[in-house]
Amino acid sequence: MKKIPSILFLVFVITVSCANSFATGASTQMILDQYEQRINDLERELQTQKEHKESVINKGNQNNGQSISYYFDSVASFSSRHSLHGFATVGVSTTDADVEYVVDTTDTLDADNPDFRSDTMIGLQYDFTVNDATAIYFQFKAEGAQDFEPAVEWLYLSHDINDSLMLRAGRLRLPAFLMSEYVEVGYSYPWVRPPVEVYSTLPFSNYDGFSLWHQIPAFKGVLQTQFYYGTVDFETSFDHSHITIQQAYGMTLEWSKTDLTIQASYSTGKLNTDDDEVAALNNAMTGFGLEPFLADEAQGRFGSVGFIYDDGIWFVSGEAIAIDVDDSVFADQRANTLTVGRRFGDWLPYASYGRHYTTDEKKNHDAQMVLSDISNQLSAGISTINAGLSPLDAYIATLDPTDPADIVQYLAAVNQQEDALMSLSNDRDNIGAVLDRVQGQIFEQRSYSIGLRYELAASYAVKLEYSYLTDFDGTRGRFRELPGDSAEVYTFVIDTVF
Repeated sequence: MKKIPSILFLVFVITVSCANSFATGASTQMILDQYEQRINDLERELQTQKEHKESVINKGNQNNGQSISYYFDSVASFSSRHSLHGFATVGVSTTDADVEYVVDTTDTLDADNPDFRSDTMIGLQYDFTVNDATAIYFQFKAEGAQDFEPAVEWLYLSHDINDSLMLRAGRLRLPAFLMSEYVEVGYSYPWVRPPVEVYSTLPFSNYDGFSLWHQIPAFKGVLQTQFYYGTVDFETSFDHSHITIQQAYGMTLEWSKTDLTIQASYSTGKLNTDDDEVAALNNAMTGFGLEPFLADEAQGRFGSVGFIYDDGIWFVSGEAIAIDVDDSVFADQRANTLTVGRRFGDWLPYASYGRHYTTDEKKNHDAQMVLSDISNQLSAGISTINAGLSPLDAYIATLDPTDPADIVQYLAAVNQQEDALMSLSNDRDNIGAVLDRVQGQIFEQRSYSIGLRYELAASYAVKLEYSYLTDFDGTRGRFRELPGDSAEVYTFVIDTVF
């Protein structure tokens, strides 16, 4: 547009020049032809500049369109690398026992009161794919048994070294049981909760460390091998004592083919604790010449075998575990369970059997006998003082509290008597607490359960279960106190995944 005034001025100059040169004849015509050629050249130049400007504008629009398209493609690609999953259980349980029943390692059922917390929980899992070989996994859960405080279950990096070998590092699920990887997802199995006799034997479920996972075809199926190493931190369910397992390592073998999965697992580690109560128990028991309650770096071992068969109609599963702890009064533990169920459309009725018991109980029984004898001796001393039959009582009887000459000795003797009585009472209470803890390490229990699962809707299941607990053999079984000859547990849950 800025070229137009220049052209008009040029035309004006040409016109004036032509008027002044009109008399020159042929020379004037020649001049006019030259100026006409100049005007044509300027018009062509103007047109070229206009076309160039339009080309630049069109190209810019085209590039902007490509940029916007690239942006949205990038956003879509980034979103496809994320996934978020959830699972939840809402349940209620009750028992007819007069004492608390330990349903898992973190909570108990109160006697005769419906419990809406023990089986209620929610969890979320977030997965992020970094690239074709690397991914990050994060899972947390909040349980009613823990006042719904969020807890990190998984937080690890997974990297595929090749098509058959994978490395994982971070907070990982301990592959101790057949269903360890999905034990929190109630929708994935038929029971209201995994069989208590087996799955409540360990008070922890994850470790901080790394694992190597290997997979190869074998025996017309797939064989998976997992080696793991790390550290475990947990609190005991009975008194919340803090225990650490250092140098924890193990191996899991799992073979699967279509409808059948078979697994075997073994792990070991050194148990340590900085808990003051456990230290006091150790000092008290070693002072009496007994095994410590739990010695430093006590070696613990865990082993399990199990299988699941599920062809869409029949469901059959079985599992057995063994736990041994050296340098402690803990008796060796054994547990096993078996379940059979059959689907009828959306209905899955099932029946289960379970047993949890201790073996190699001699060291524990020896400790009980010594502690019981000491407790009886302390009780006898207290009775003697209360009956006024102690040697100090005889001496006090010779003193006259109204006589100024005897009053000092009398008061001193009475105070000494009271101190002795208090000391004996405290010692007896302490020994009683130790004895109670030792006795709690011996147990026997069998359970017989029937249940029903119904697919309420897509990703929703409703479950009912009745359990009859018996054969305690004079022990507490999985109760806080002696439950009697038998007990019953009733549970209803709703499971979902989303």
